[in-house]
Amino acid sequence: MDARINDPFFVLFTPDSEWTQAERDEVARRVAANDAIERTESIERAKQAERPACPRCSGRGVMDEYAHVMNGKCFLCGGSGFAD
Repeated sequence: MDARINDPFFVLFTPDSEWTQAERDEVARRVAANDAIERTESIERAKQAERPACPRCSGRGVMDEYAHVMNGKCFLCGGSGFAD
């Protein structure tokens, strides 16, 4: 079963009549899991948009002039780009 539903051509081009119930259930489970992940990421992006940018790196998380030290990671924000 997994080999068939992991193949994008099977998922996109196989008529519904050729799907087993187990395959339908697995695809529905994966879609629901993906939707949950997207909702969580969307909430995280919204929370981050409310946070102020780091004043040292201007929200980039890195500073080019310090690329020789830990690849320029900003120590003030820890590389997140946000002031906490």
